[in-house]
Amino acid sequence: MATIVHTDKDFAKMYIFRTQDEHVLYITDFNEGIAEVEATADHTVESLARAISGCFSKKSNFAKAILKAYNCEGNTEFKGFKVDINGKKVTVTEENSDIDDVLELFKQALEDTKEQIAADMFGELMEMVTGIPKEVSSIRCTTEIEFKDKVCEKSWEKWFNSASDTGQQEIVGFGDLLARFTQKAMEDGYSFEVAIEIRQPQSHWL
Repeated sequence: MATIVHTDKDFAKMYIFRTQDEHVLYITDFNEGIAEVEATADHTVESLARAISGCFSKKSNFAKAILKAYNCEGNTEFKGFKVDINGKKVTVTEENSDIDDVLELFKQALEDTKEQIAADMFGELMEMVTGIPKEVSSIRCTTEIEFKDKVCEKSWEKWFNSASDTGQQEIVGFGDLLARFTQKAMEDGYSFEVAIEIRQPQSHWL
């Protein structure tokens, strides 16, 4: 079904495209033909997939509406969407705009972020109870330290398990956090030298 929209602009300067079934597409940016969509509780996964897919229908007015809203030049084309599903960006273009394809992409994004969501919820609870920032508990749940080889892994475990008093436990605890934060930064594309500098946890988090 074609998605027909009319346009509002809210206080946060996001464009709101209201569909014919009174759902809303929140567009946070439009750059090089790609509309960035913020998924909200206004949609189920199914209704969001249906609205996104319908924007590629020949009967949809979405392409004209977004080009007009952003005062685009005449040669600008609407190419697709980048949808934020729990922090994971999913790109939908005409090539994969079939409703079943879009729904599968969204469901896979939900599955991929399920572990992170659970870790975030646990981190928020721990921060509320203990005062330890949620980033600490979250990263301990989701990021594993990767070792060069088994020898290094066993050496690390021996050092980590050797802590026998509070002072030593704080040192190995900080080392564990630093390793996990650095590991996460490297997974995000930073070099080791940069990662270890930008991801250092604060000592009072232990």
